[in-house]
Amino acid sequence: MQYLVTRQLTCWCCFIQYHPVSKRDSEIAQVILDYPHQYLTSISGYKRESSNDDIDNAIVQSLTFHSNRGRHGPYGKETGKYFWYPPTGSKIIGFYGTCDDKTLKSIGVYAEPIPNLYPFRIIRPFGGSGGTPWDDGVHTDVRSICMDYAGSVMSGIMIVYDDNGSLVKCSRHGGEYGLGSTRIDLDYPKERLVSISGWMNGDGNTPNTVIHSLKIHTTRKTYGPFSTKDVSKDALERLTEFHIPSISGDGRIVSRNRMTKCENAPTSS
Repeated sequence: MQYLVTRQLTCWCCFIQYHPVSKRDSEIAQVILDYPHQYLTSISGYKRESSNDDIDNAIVQSLTFHSNRGRHGPYGKETGKYFWYPPTGSKIIGFYGTCDDKTLKSIGVYAEPIPNLYPFRIIRPFGGSGGTPWDDGVHTDVRSICMDYAGSVMSGIMIVYDDNGSLVKCSRHGGEYGLGSTRIDLDYPKERLVSISGWMNGDGNTPNTVIHSLKIHTTRKTYGPFSTKDVSKDALERLTEFHIPSISGDGRIVSRNRMTKCENAPTSS
């Protein structure tokens, strides 16, 4: 695997030469970011070492680039030992490592704090104006989501977060049990939450507005919609669809204050 990085006024570009899993000849992939609005936050991949874990003979087998808008890759073969540079509230501004004339031996990153990371951009809560406010606060990432629903209506939600490697389980919001229940455990750090979407009756300005048929979008797939019954086309036409963050991919899913009771969870959860 070989790579070349260039940065221009309007884009950030990375060229990766790699061997696809099903082909013998190498290919060149191009990753283009919408710079400066899109930037790298982490990288991950796999490295091959000799049978005695001789790091001097290690070769980078695969690379995946993670940005504030999604994931690019993987490029190469996902075999060997997994490695990951986690997001730390910074953006990647350069790379370094070792190589020979044929392979990439190692790779590291230069990172700098993201300007104006706090306060976060706040995306309005979608749904009704009634009920008791809740706020889980700001965390590093999302690890697990538990949802309860009755029919197409969401009755409750509980989220487990990541705080720099520690699991934090927050309180359940809404009803404890519905007619259906689902728990989504993300394959973190390889899989990360990107956005959520769903429907609500009305425009969200009335107390009796509720959330319907929630979807969870990650870097790998879309989970849902979650409901115990199918919603007819006529019913959907009477609902308002929402998407957090916006479909353009800007922003992160966070909240403002630490109002909700959260506690450290066992790392095995």
